[in-house]
Amino acid sequence: MLITCPSGLSFHARTWKIKDRRTLHDRRILRQGLLLRKMLECVDQGVESPGPYPFETGKKVNWAKVALTDIIDALIDIRIASKPDLDYNEVCENCGAQTPLTINLAELER
Repeated sequence: MLITCPSGLSFHARTWKIKDRRTLHDRRILRQGLLLRKMLECVDQGVESPGPYPFETGKKVNWAKVALTDIIDALIDIRIASKPDLDYNEVCENCGAQTPLTINLAELER
């Protein structure tokens, strides 16, 4: 899939796979604050257009040099492309009852 960030950077990405969970559970990565960047490194398949960044077309993105807004936007777009519905339970503050809710992330205003 082609992901385009607000800055103009666009890159090819694949969906996350079960084996990518190792990254999500690596405590060293969590302590260093690198989780978002590492999540994108797992799925990055090469630059289509570098936008304002000094990257080469066809090579992987150097996520350490990408603005946080582009990183977050890319993660959201990959999630929308792979699984747009977010299911969760809303808990009533008064009685504690749980109400299952589904939000279509593609419909969120950004």
